[in-house]
Amino acid sequence: MGATTMFRLLSFMVLVEIFQAVSGAKILMKSPPGGSHILEQIFLGEELVSRGHEVYMAIGSRYPQKTNIEKRGIKLLTYKVPDDALYGISEEGEKMVAELIFDQTEDKFAASAKLGSTVVYDDCGYMMADESFLKTVRQLKKFDLAIVEPFMLGPCNMILPKHFGIPFVSNSGLFIPWNIRLPALPSFANFMSAWTDLSDITFTSRLSNLLTYVAFDTMISRLAPENNTLLERYAPEYKSWNDLMRQSELFLAGRDHHLGAPFPSMPNYVSVAGLTTGTPKKLPKDLEDVAEKSDGIILLSFGSTAYYFPQEVIVKFLEAFAKLNETVFVKFFVPDSVTVPQNVKVSSWLPQNDILGHPKTKLFITHCGINGLHETLYNGVPIIGFPLFAEQHQNAARTRKMGFGLEMKVQDFTSEQLFQNIQEVLNNPKYRLTIKKASEVFRDQPMNARERGAFWVEHVIKHGGKHLRTLSMDLPLYQFLMLDVFFAIGIGVIAILILLRIVFKFLYKRFTHTKLKTN
Repeated sequence: MGATTMFRLLSFMVLVEIFQAVSGAKILMKSPPGGSHILEQIFLGEELVSRGHEVYMAIGSRYPQKTNIEKRGIKLLTYKVPDDALYGISEEGEKMVAELIFDQTEDKFAASAKLGSTVVYDDCGYMMADESFLKTVRQLKKFDLAIVEPFMLGPCNMILPKHFGIPFVSNSGLFIPWNIRLPALPSFANFMSAWTDLSDITFTSRLSNLLTYVAFDTMISRLAPENNTLLERYAPEYKSWNDLMRQSELFLAGRDHHLGAPFPSMPNYVSVAGLTTGTPKKLPKDLEDVAEKSDGIILLSFGSTAYYFPQEVIVKFLEAFAKLNETVFVKFFVPDSVTVPQNVKVSSWLPQNDILGHPKTKLFITHCGINGLHETLYNGVPIIGFPLFAEQHQNAARTRKMGFGLEMKVQDFTSEQLFQNIQEVLNNPKYRLTIKKASEVFRDQPMNARERGAFWVEHVIKHGGKHLRTLSMDLPLYQFLMLDVFFAIGIGVIAILILLRIVFKFLYKRFTHTKLKTN
């Protein structure tokens, strides 16, 4: 066999190995028990399945829409969640969220964070306590990669790949920049505020942003006192969840500069903003028939966790809708005692992105969750925001200031105010023109979010993530922020000032003493 033939044969074998390593990878996914969080993983998983990968998803036994995952080619690995446990995707959980939203006596941010943290950590505990589930994962043998969400309120999903020695990618809607060592200065990279132009950046706002950077992770870590139990049990070599998170091969972030703060990025930080967006599909026949006969469509949806509201709030929404010529698709619970106007279609589930992409859709009434905002941005539909909790208030304020629509308070509005605001958004072309232009910018990218996420996942499967990792990932926070250097400089400056004071004092005394002797 000649040298040329041998070289070609070896090259072919290498290419086959690379192709097999990428096209036939076995991938494990895990999210917190929240509808929008699982949905993001589903869409990324579906893209990976379409590229020939074998994708598994760990899911709680009480998740209600398992067939929706399986029909996308994703295989489920189910762990037992007790029937009497509080589960995020349940009627009990949704009713607790509603009580929290309308309870005027509680700090909504702290209370919702505490609730979310407890639910997520409990879910991780149930997963790791299910020996049958762990045995099934073990029997599947080697996974090439795991994609997990280190949810800010409970990053414990990382325990699953850590326990089985699987390299993992972190996929989350929001990362605290300094925790993953992004060089984001609080002077311009706002974390939990709604800066959109230079006038927002004042001394007070910068100080507030700095304190948020410093204090936020400390506050989150204290939400659930038992939150380090899993870390101590399964990853005792790491002092904190952040230390474990920084072992990620890659960070997939569900936000970018189109709707959020522009963060400086590193090679291992990739934006996948808009995972749930895509070319809208034809609506189901019952919805399509209603849409075609309508004078326009308005969609109301408050996400996967806000389905139950006080009756008086529901009545105010329906009273406002009754005055409209447009047809309103509504996703919330309406009691039997409440009369539904003829132009309102109530449903427990709606294909949100497909409705927003329908040519007759004129307005989106939303809680300003990030997935819904990306979908309305993708489809160019103006909004009226009713933020409910967490970062939704910042999202609503930001989209209002960007000119995409208006903002209201679900705890304090009248049906007439809502009607007037709907008329303003429908009849004033500035809102639609503004978001249409932003939609063109958002769409004008070489790859969509799913393609970009899948590309980089395949990249780290093939090459690993070490070459993407920056040295800052292994620095303690005080060195990353150069606090030791600034401290040393400060000590040096103080030492010089003290020395100068001693010298000047000595010279002054010497001069004074000489003058006295002369006199």
